[in-house]
Amino acid sequence: MEFLVLASRDVRKSGRERVVMQAVMEAAEALGADRVEARKGNVYSIGVYVKDGERKTLVYIDWDKEDWDWKRVYSHIVGSTRVPSILSKGYEINMKA
Repeated sequence: MEFLVLASRDVRKSGRERVVMQAVMEAAEALGADRVEARKGNVYSIGVYVKDGERKTLVYIDWDKEDWDWKRVYSHIVGSTRVPSILSKGYEINMKA
């Protein structure tokens, strides 16, 4: 498993990018990710993806979340990352309960 962070080329967001990267680095350590890759692109908001083999899943988008600190971003990333890994192992989740 590895993380991919896609950030804007817009320099005005560099402080926000640091907050998200801190959260991603902590999440990568906690989840045992093999690698963290950061890229710049023509995007409006920072996005965090988890790459697991051929599958790439968006686990966090920073749209309108400028007031979130790194701990809250971290919690969201870790929470979003664990659900797909459980489902990929073939466990059934009862959503009616």
